[in-house]
Amino acid sequence: MWLLRNDEKGLIYRVSSGKEHMVSRKDADLLLEGDQSISRKHALLSVNDENENEGIVLKDLGSKYGTFTIIGDGQLTQLSPQQQVTLKCGDNVRFGIQWNSWRVDYVPLLVANVHTDSGGEDRGQTAGDGSRRASGQRLA
Repeated sequence: MWLLRNDEKGLIYRVSSGKEHMVSRKDADLLLEGDQSISRKHALLSVNDENENEGIVLKDLGSKYGTFTIIGDGQLTQLSPQQQVTLKCGDNVRFGIQWNSWRVDYVPLLVANVHTDSGGEDRGQTAGDGSRRASGQRLA
């Protein structure tokens, strides 16, 4: 699962596959309130369903104050309007000119079935985060 982390504010946003995530200061999936350098339609984030391991696709939507990346070599680069890039684990993205800097992280989601012998007690499932769920319950 792909995440954006804002360590300064202690925020984490999950970028799920199969959906476009709007970044905006109003009516958005990733809502960045209180920052006037964020446009109403600032950027889109998505993860390819067919190859989730590729990374997060980031597209600037012509934002007024820009979308910036720090990829690999550490150089800050502003995306052109409508330009898209693929962000990998460890890359950074900044929306606008204030505090909205996020680090890209990838956490593999592992699911394991736990079964005991016929007289056993534990027939639950364990998710990658270590939490337990009853058998048959959907893992998010």
